[in-house]
Amino acid sequence: RIKSSFQRTTLTIRKLNHFGLRPTYHIDPKTKFGIYILDLKNHQHQYWLGFGNYYVIRTYNQSFQYAMAVYTLSRDIKNARYKTLHKK
Repeated sequence: RIKSSFQRTTLTIRKLNHFGLRPTYHIDPKTKFGIYILDLKNHQHQYWLGFGNYYVIRTYNQSFQYAMAVYTLSRDIKNARYKTLHKK
């Protein structure tokens, strides 16, 4: 089983594929990242990849929840900006 490695960016797509995991979008094979595994109900898991910016955020605050809040906020801002720019 793959282990969480959210302290460093050492994984590659090749290593992820070795564990039978596939990202939901294209990632350059040379890109390195870490992984955080969330344990869900019924022994299921959700896998989150952490790239360079994730680790920059974690230098400010080590909390995974904080990093996820920053990510969620950035995604919401991006979506709101897109909707504003593409209003008809």
